[in-house]
Amino acid sequence: MWWRIYVQNPKSLYIDGWINCEVVMLKISDLKPGMRNVNLKARIIEVSEPRNVSTRFGSAKVADATIQDETGTTQLSLWNEQISRFSVGDTVVISNGYTTTFRGKIQVNIGRYGKISKE
Repeated sequence: MWWRIYVQNPKSLYIDGWINCEVVMLKISDLKPGMRNVNLKARIIEVSEPRNVSTRFGSAKVADATIQDETGTTQLSLWNEQISRFSVGDTVVISNGYTTTFRGKIQVNIGRYGKISKE
């Protein structure tokens, strides 16, 4: 590992170099409400019918997917084009997601800065 730090002024910091960092993959049993930077791998076992909803950004489609790993199950929200990209049986990798509580259950969300992909 090497790095070089340039401090141009007290309000900005620039790091030039490689920093080794490890992505921690969580298990569903580790999830708690309000978590950020959630990374996990799970299999989709059920997907609800998409429904139309109104958001502050306009109308959208959302479907609830049930995902499972060896420690449990939880809900995952799939929005718009994500609904057609994923189906029952797919193993998905979620990066930089977050958790919320909806109707008393923990739910995983991808959000604007998160990513979801098939393994």
